[in-house]
Order: sequence, then C-alpha cells, then structure tokens
Amino acid sequence: MPVLTLEQRKEWTAAYVNSLPDSAFAYIEEGGTKDDTGRTTPRSLRHYPHHDKGGKVDLPHLRNALARAEQNPSTGKKALPHLEKHAKAEGVGDRDMSDVDERARKAKKPPDDEDEDDQAMGEGDEQDEQDEDDKKKAKKEKRSMPEPSDTNSSGQTQPLTASDGERALAGLRSALVSAGLAPEGFAGDLAMRFGELGREISDLRMWADIGRQARDQLVEDCKKAGVRAFGKTWSEAAYGATLTRGSFSELQALYTHWSELGGVRFPAGRATQDGTDTQPVQPEPLRVPARAFRA
Repeated sequence: MPVLTLEQRKEWTAAYVNSLPDSAFAYIEEGGTKDDTGRTTPRSLRHYPHHDKGGKVDLPHLRNALARAEQNPSTGKKALPHLEKHAKAEGVGDRDMSDVDERARKAKKPPDDEDEDDQAMGEGDEQDEQDEDDKKKAKKEKRSMPEPSDTNSSGQTQPLTASDGERALAGLRSALVSAGLAPEGFAGDLAMRFGELGREISDLRMWADIGRQARDQLVEDCKKAGVRAFGKTWSEAAYGATLTRGSFSELQALYTHWSELGGVRFPAGRATQDGTDTQPVQPEPLRVPARAFRA
C-alpha cells in the first residue's frame, strides 16, 4: 500500500477528512443521514477520500485509495470503477481503460442482460478476446526486452554504462515521487531515503499500536458514559456501528456529550443515588438519667 509523506499526513488529518464533502469519497455506505451541510453522518460510512476541498484529485490519496480498495472485497469492489477512471485520466499505474470500462459496465448491468450477452457471444467475440490477450502479451514482452542501445549487432547484451546507471537512478527517484514516497523534484541519496522510509514505517507501526489501544480505551469510556447518561435504556447494540467504525474524533465528541448528560443526571457524581433521595441517618440524642441531676 502506498505510504503518504509526513506533510501529506499532516494535511489530511481526521478532522480534515471529516470536513470534506461527500463528493470527495469514492463510496458511501447506505443507512446514513445528511447533516445541515449536506454531508453523510456518521462519517464512518464514507470511504476512500481522493478529492481535496477544492474538488481536485489528490494523486497520493488516489493511489492510497486504489491500494486499499483492492484489498477490501466489500466496499472496495463498489469503489474501484470510480477510482480506476480517475487513475486512467491522471496516468496513475498501468491500467487498461478498456478493462476499467468493462468492469464499470458489468457493475451497472442487470444479471439477466449478462446472461443474454453470454448466450449471444459467438466466434467473433472469442476472436476479439484472443486479439486483446495477444496485445497484452506483446506489451509485456516489449517491456521485458532490453533497449536497442543495450545490445550489439550480434544480439549480445552490452555492459551498462555510467549514463545508463544515471538513467536507472533517475527512474527510481521518479517512481518514488509518483508513489508519494518522496517529495516532488527529489534528487537526494536513495539509500538515505530508503533508510528514512524504514524509520517512518517503524514509527507508524508504533503509533498505530498506541492509537488502537487509545481507541479501545475510549470505546470503553463511551460505554460507561452512555450507561450513566441513559441508565438501563442505553443499548450497546444501538451504537455498535459508531463504536466499531467511528473515528477517534467522533468517539471523543460522543463521550463528551454523554458525560455532560450524565453530569446533569447525577450532579453529585458517585454520591448521587437512583430513585428517591433518602435522608441521612441522624444520631440519637444523648439521654442522661434523671438521677444525675440530684444533689
């Protein structure tokens, strides 16, 4: 999966992603509602952001969305046709537009139409498929063949020159920039950059573990705050989707709201009792026998 630079991660925080319009996402699950700004709530129903606030396609996040969608059979299958059209238009990856259009057509076509097409397919269609396969094989073979300048008249491969090495390094730097692993115009030391990437990945894994632990604790705090705010009427099943898939900022807002409601219901904290307040037990008055007052 493409790794975003530190600068890009700072720009696309959870708050920034939550502020994006629905049109910035490749797929939105059903079951949500629109807020007063026209955005779907809960925000966790929106997947694969790849447009910025201005509506422009953000290439690093497009690559990231493509990688994540290809690994997710549920939401990714529905998001890929949209993402791949952007990828073709922006020249991202090695995608054949005919494949993209075919997947999009099949995703929209009813099953009955597909059966009719299968029955109507004849030798002409089979020949077209064979021609398409031959073209793809020819492209792969062409990419695997060495450049003409690398071979002599007898067909033997010549040793790479210094200029060939420089071109290879330049191509590798360009690939890092295209993948979002290096800043635009990167011309630094590759070994140093790979070392930096290794450290960034190590840091990301550590912070991911810390984030998961913090989120799990926040979910438990939300459950306690919900019970305190609503009592026996609160149901974990009713908020299961938010507790399971909600972002950290959404859970924090939920915890704050429920804690405020709980504070109103139980203003004295733990000293507050359910039901009718009982009067504190008063100590019995000291009883002095009458004989104590005799002279």
